Amino acid sequence: MPKVFGSKTEEWDRKLGMEMGSLLAVESPEDIIKAIADAQIGICGPLENKGKFYAIELTECFTCSGIEPPVGKPICDFEAAIIEGAFRKIGMAAESVKETKCIGGLGDEVCRIEVLVK
Repeated sequence: MPKVFGSKTEEWDRKLGMEMGSLLAVESPEDIIKAIADAQIGICGPLENKGKFYAIELTECFTCSGIEPPVGKPICDFEAAIIEGAFRKIGMAAESVKETKCIGGLGDEVCRIEVLVK
């Protein structure tokens, strides 16, 4: 993506991801896991749900696929925006969305997207 969008990569990742998330067939947070797999965006573990806090861990994702060695920072802005867009679609606006672990960015075993809803 940086080769195509250059310095605007994060901005475009967010725009594209939010739009894609709004198109997923989701009616609940639990649906997001299946929708991501069905759209072949990534492979997810179970949804972590603690009230207004949610976390999704991807064991494989579109952005990180094949990146070696890790680049030194979280890079899955696209997947994070898809998840945020999906939460927004079901009426759960996010207060914050943060990638705390990243396979291709940080060398972690999963990409972990944490969402705190309002």
